[in-house]
Amino acid sequence: MVGQLVDGSVKLDQVTRFLNTPVPTIDGLHWDILGLYRDIVAGLAEATRAGDLASVGIDSWGVDYGLLRGSKLAGIPYHYRDERNVAALARVRRRISAEELFARTGLQHATINTITQLDDDRERGRIAGADQLLLTPDLIGYWLTGAKVAERTIASTTGLLDATTREWDGELAARLDYPLTLFPPLIDAGTTVAPVRAGLGLSTATTLTAVGAHDTASALAAIPATGNDFAFISCGTWGIVGIEAERPLLTEEARLAGLTNEGAVDGRTRIQRNAMGLWILSETVRTWESDGTRIDLPALLSAAAEVAGDVPVFDPDDPVFAAPGDMPTRIASWLAERNLPVPQSRAAVARCIIESLAGGFARAIGRIAEARWSPSPGTRTAPWRSGAASGTAPRTPAGRGAPRSSRSTTAWCLCRRRPPRRGSAPRAPTGHPTPARDRSGGPAAPRPRPRRQARRRPRPSSRSAPTRPPGRRRRTGGPSCGPPPPARRTVRSPAPSSQPRSTSLTSITLTSRNPTPVDPSTPTKLTRRSNGRTAEPPARRAGRSHESGRKPATAVPCSRQATYRSLQTGLLTIWLALSVSGSQAACAVVL
Repeated sequence: MVGQLVDGSVKLDQVTRFLNTPVPTIDGLHWDILGLYRDIVAGLAEATRAGDLASVGIDSWGVDYGLLRGSKLAGIPYHYRDERNVAALARVRRRISAEELFARTGLQHATINTITQLDDDRERGRIAGADQLLLTPDLIGYWLTGAKVAERTIASTTGLLDATTREWDGELAARLDYPLTLFPPLIDAGTTVAPVRAGLGLSTATTLTAVGAHDTASALAAIPATGNDFAFISCGTWGIVGIEAERPLLTEEARLAGLTNEGAVDGRTRIQRNAMGLWILSETVRTWESDGTRIDLPALLSAAAEVAGDVPVFDPDDPVFAAPGDMPTRIASWLAERNLPVPQSRAAVARCIIESLAGGFARAIGRIAEARWSPSPGTRTAPWRSGAASGTAPRTPAGRGAPRSSRSTTAWCLCRRRPPRRGSAPRAPTGHPTPARDRSGGPAAPRPRPRRQARRRPRPSSRSAPTRPPGRRRRTGGPSCGPPPPARRTVRSPAPSSQPRSTSLTSITLTSRNPTPVDPSTPTKLTRRSNGRTAEPPARRAGRSHESGRKPATAVPCSRQATYRSLQTGLLTIWLALSVSGSQAACAVVL
């Protein structure tokens, strides 16, 4: 791509394209790195026909590298999908736990990471004979200029860069027996590296300028956004879904959600989750073309868009789709094992793949939002479904803790759990009843409430009649509940809407079943009974409904400010989900 600055805007022109095909050999799967360098030099020569180039920038995928011995390449770089990484990952896990690795580098244990691949090189003695490690874009840059450097965004994919200091983690490298001298000096995007060497057909004034050497970092820098309230999807062989933040997110919740922290330009951090991308589609097309048939990809996608009705979807992150091979057969087997219809036409298969990838991206955004705005321990939230998609393409978020049919609300908030009384079984927090659910995930039929057995008490004689404390009423049945709970503040909800409850996420209204409206400017008034319990004012007690024959639920104790923050969290999660499909949400929030 050739870019020109014209009237304050960047104009991009595609000059050439070339294939990047891995090469399987007797010792594993490798990159054709020399063929890539040849095609890059030819592309630069083609670009100079329109005029001299001021500078050159290189980005690529992450994690893969070449080892140098002096100025020579010590072996063909391995592909991150090579099977050697499986055994290497097990050895790395024994040296550093997943929790510590995430806390130090912001990355997860994965077979593809540089930290894992280097363990195999250490075991086979390749590191002992190497002087320098250069990641793929830095290796191409070295051959263009002779400068050995490592740009920080691509270095952040190795698992050896400290997520906080953005420097090489020497202590971690020493623990894994990786010499620190193996890693080149770090530079930031925007740094002028060196002039391009002579003999390449370029102007002697052309220089190599460091860009976001990880392709996702460069793509993110090109997003026309000025704030932080956006999510991004970078869809290539892998699908990378995430947000940009000022600092890394290194919490245990983020690790368990499968998030990673990688570098962005300007010293920022990409908090993201890797998902399967167009690898499945490209392998499907390669399988179809293996019999000599030529597949026109734009025509295939147009036909897929014309497929009528819903199509079955699968979990693209299932490991069965990670390796190269006959992808259409794997998709058909996955669907058949779950009693789902198998697409018959190639257009339907392509539509099935695209719908499945979209569902995976939506779930990834939900996990990021849930991890970044996760509540403190002891709170209850409504998490996004983390399981695989199945059936037809999902339309709305669902899962444990989703809004129940017994609540007249289309959003939820975080509420603190009420601890169970001593001697009683745990139960759902009061004010937020959780109905029983059947095996299919829907609400089950309500269970009949058992009648209390009145406990018989001996009738005291007139001479030994005990005296009760003033204001203490005698219980007529049930187990002893211990001393009365301390006074607590109750936050009442606003009046319900007269409109029926809507399940559409394009119009969100927060309502309540309480018929008595509350003025937000008026603080909640509480009265105290003589036994220490908190009571509501008579006017509000009169408005409570007793048609169900049960005691009215007590509101969960939480402050008005905490409730407002919780509602913001829930709505922001929904907004991130809607941003995938381009929908707009109209939210009416009443506090």
